Amino acid sequence: MLDEFKEEQPIVYKTIINSINKNKNSHAYLFETRGYSKALDFAKAFAKALICEKKHFNKKECSECSICKTIDDGNSVDVKIIEPLTNQIKKEQIEELKLDFSKTSMTGRKQIYIIDKAEKLNDKTQNSLLKFIEEPEDDVIAILIVENRYQLYETIVSRCQTLSFNKSIEVDGDKVTKIAKYLNNDSESIDKYIEEDKGKVDNIIHFIDYFEENGQINTHININKLLFQYNYNSEEIFKILILYYKDVLNYILKRKTHIFSSNIDNLDKISKKNTELQIINKINILLKLIQYLKVNVNKKMIIDKLIIMLGGVK
Repeated sequence: MLDEFKEEQPIVYKTIINSINKNKNSHAYLFETRGYSKALDFAKAFAKALICEKKHFNKKECSECSICKTIDDGNSVDVKIIEPLTNQIKKEQIEELKLDFSKTSMTGRKQIYIIDKAEKLNDKTQNSLLKFIEEPEDDVIAILIVENRYQLYETIVSRCQTLSFNKSIEVDGDKVTKIAKYLNNDSESIDKYIEEDKGKVDNIIHFIDYFEENGQINTHININKLLFQYNYNSEEIFKILILYYKDVLNYILKRKTHIFSSNIDNLDKISKKNTELQIINKINILLKLIQYLKVNVNKKMIIDKLIIMLGGVK
């Protein structure tokens, strides 16, 4: 139940508990995971607490609760969990949800739907969901789980109460070690990544530093070399660039930089050349390019798009 997350996620936990105790729940929540792996478990625990008549928050008090068991088993009529099918959440899934929740709950309890990996919503599905969120039914609560809020339409985000989890990436080590832990799930892969780095991360950061300073691609260390001559993984490059721009955004917002503290001078330079919105747009561009890669778009086309799109951010 919720108390399991009290130490790991104190801010989100306190916010949720206060809203339940005061009966001032939002009609829609956006859980920004930022690398936290237990967001779905947290969402389920939140749903259990919302429909628990006695407002129990821990396993000891509610170990034999039939309501909780139906949620865990996926058989609850009041709590629906939507997950991607074949790497995307389809419009039909949202339409089915809307139909299921179009009537008042037969149990008299709140109706809650959880959309896990909401970044897998395509444009049509996001539009369908937006209409559902814009006109919420009484006692219907949405919980959207997404890695990064900028992966969803701003119109959806603006209608949700956004709660950002503590980042799992906040670990000891230099930037290569932190990136290795972000990109890999097991210790063997992490160790291998660190061993094989050989300046890879520095090359990628050098590329974006030069681009941000000069507005053009350095002929000596450019994106073509990163993708072809150095044979770096394309998606990995874009993920590292996203992490770098996120730290620029942290710097602009006067938050702690999580990975690139050793590059603070360059973060400062980039922050002076970009507004908060411009950095957000660049992150969105890189996220979109990762999606292009997943559908096997030609690498050279990706390079062209990267240069054109980043250069065109206003």
